[in-house]
Amino acid sequence: MADPFEVLQLGPNMYFVGGELDIETAPRLEDATRASVEAGGPLLLDLSAVSFVDSTGIRAFLSMARRLGEKGCVLLHAPQRNVRRVLDIVRITDVENVHLEACPLVAYPEIVLDWTPPDDLAERFTALRDYQRETAGSPDL
Repeated sequence: MADPFEVLQLGPNMYFVGGELDIETAPRLEDATRASVEAGGPLLLDLSAVSFVDSTGIRAFLSMARRLGEKGCVLLHAPQRNVRRVLDIVRITDVENVHLEACPLVAYPEIVLDWTPPDDLAERFTALRDYQRETAGSPDL
């Protein structure tokens, strides 16, 4: 029997992925993350429970990065040793907006918090984007 595959969304752009990421399951990952990719920003994928990744899984990561473009990046967090090896072999981090975190931390929460975005979230993000644009050309302090 094959390992179960699961994509759990824990925040607007944060996902825990588990099982085998292959030709059968990669479309489920892309479907689950589609709205987050369209929205932009960093997309965090915790891979600590992914036991296998094939070329279709790699293509899913690259597709997300391509669709994000300059609007964000894909953060691949805590892959198991065998998955990390595949990611290293294909040199996935050569893609400008794909980052691989080597930290072995498994960050599954012990408690899932109830969280509702604040009513003024859009305005707060706009203010942060405006600040970033204003300071982007500033020299480092």
